[in-house]
Amino acid sequence: MILRAFLGASWLACVALSPVPAWAGDPPQDAVLRIEAGGHIGRVSRLAVDRTGRMLATVGYDKTVRLWSVDDWGRPDRGQLAVLRVPIGPGAEGELYAVALSPDARRVFAAGATGGSWNGTFSVYVFDTERAALAGQLPGLGAPVNDLAVSRDGTRLAAGLAAGGIRVWDLRRMATLYEDRAYAGPVRAVAFDAQDRLFTTAGDGRVREYDPAGRKIAEAQPAPGLLPWGLALSPDGDLVAVSYENAKPDGRLRVDVLAARTLAP
Repeated sequence: MILRAFLGASWLACVALSPVPAWAGDPPQDAVLRIEAGGHIGRVSRLAVDRTGRMLATVGYDKTVRLWSVDDWGRPDRGQLAVLRVPIGPGAEGELYAVALSPDARRVFAAGATGGSWNGTFSVYVFDTERAALAGQLPGLGAPVNDLAVSRDGTRLAAGLAAGGIRVWDLRRMATLYEDRAYAGPVRAVAFDAQDRLFTTAGDGRVREYDPAGRKIAEAQPAPGLLPWGLALSPDGDLVAVSYENAKPDGRLRVDVLAARTLAP
């Protein structure tokens, strides 16, 4: 195993070269020793693949982003391509709960409890996968990020927040496209279809759908008393599958399939 030290100042140097906004506050400047174990050493929160399904990105509570070659999974290193490290601090600072890959696998987006301990807001970190380096950030979020999704053409990024709803960015301008804060619970999952409609599940019991301009076009509570969590779209965009974080009173789990245009069963 390799023992390495990472300095906050080195992360600042990476961001200074990026066209996206710089840090609103300073990460810790002291060296942080981390053991590189060759894989995640804590809970894996999320995973994402590129358009071809050949690159896999994983994030976890060990505060790392890891890139893997699916084609080389049988190698001794299990096909690990890179370990990407975000600015970290004590406690939860730097824990990663969400990840998304651009369709062309050139950028990976990671977020979670990222930045809140030093400036009171949270950020999505943007990495260049070819250089395996931090390229910038999307800052100013009011709560940790639970989920991320990139649109199929790679021009949009959506974030589902632990409080305060959703935010969607135009990645060509690195600017906010729209947001909706009218959520009464944490957003659990976000997903785009091929037409750039955005679907979300939340702990307030509701599933929502937005058109490409950010107008909410459908909202439903598919199972009163249950809290939507998982979200998946059929390839043709006609169906939405929803799972739940809690079970029915009889202890059974449930999955509902909804019509995408109306969110009706």
